[in-house]
Amino acid sequence: MVEPNSERVLVVIPLYNGARFIDETLQSVISQTHPHFEVVVVDDGSSDDSVERVRRWSQADARVRLRTKGSSGIASTRNHAMAASTPGASYVVFLDQDDVLPSDFFSRAVSCLSQRSDAVGAAALVDLVDADGRPFDDGAFAAAMMGDSSSSSLEASDGREVRFEDVFVHNRLCPPSCVMLKLDIVTEVGGPDTSYVLADDWDLMLRVLRHGPVLFLHGARVGYRRHGSNASDSAGAQNIQETRRVWARTYFSRANSDAQRRALRQKWRTRQRRTARVKAHSAVTALGRGELLIAARGLLDALAHAVALRPLRYWARPAR
Repeated sequence: MVEPNSERVLVVIPLYNGARFIDETLQSVISQTHPHFEVVVVDDGSSDDSVERVRRWSQADARVRLRTKGSSGIASTRNHAMAASTPGASYVVFLDQDDVLPSDFFSRAVSCLSQRSDAVGAAALVDLVDADGRPFDDGAFAAAMMGDSSSSSLEASDGREVRFEDVFVHNRLCPPSCVMLKLDIVTEVGGPDTSYVLADDWDLMLRVLRHGPVLFLHGARVGYRRHGSNASDSAGAQNIQETRRVWARTYFSRANSDAQRRALRQKWRTRQRRTARVKAHSAVTALGRGELLIAARGLLDALAHAVALRPLRYWARPAR
């Protein structure tokens, strides 16, 4: 049996024009107090000096490896990195090129998972940080991860479980940088799905969570970088389409147990009722302002949400 303090962590980093932050990201990995890891950085067609920066790291530390490939998307890049890694790792972290890990993340996550055979992963809470690494959200993002509207519950986060149904309506385990997963489970469920452009991490998390919970680690905070090139979330139509696809594929999956089907049904109907109430209130407000057309559309939208007792099956089809 491998002792927990020697279990190897695979760190997967897709790289694309990440020269501005990749040094800081790699430094946060090299500084881990758990020294047993391998970093596989896969360049996806960068045109800046990202590759040269990573090459310097790989020359200085044999635990860092660089691979290059043609542009093919983040899910494909993650799969490529896993395939190129050295066999024998116990865990995997899908680290984004601009995020920053706390130095004790690996050691605490490995220790936690070695004590909970039923768990599939361990997660740090997240601070939104700016380009200079300064937190700017006062714990609001971390509170949302915990399913709370305030930061009052954060001190009691250690060991708190996130289950399959908790991540169905929206991805509370985001970004993927904050989660260490058991690699054998990730492999068993097939890894990232390359048919997604934006939601591959959410889809993968749901498939992994069918096998057990993810446990929060008290106090550990990953820096989730929000800056000019990644903060706009401008792919609106595609984001909506992929969100609906995740909902439908998860809801109707034959892999769900009876208990999971019941839990998803409850989560979905609660979401629909809440959304219908919000839209009806907005419609009534518009009516009070004399905006009859907006009010009518809003009421129809509210009604549509109220009667949609499950996702639509056709949402599960990939975009053409």
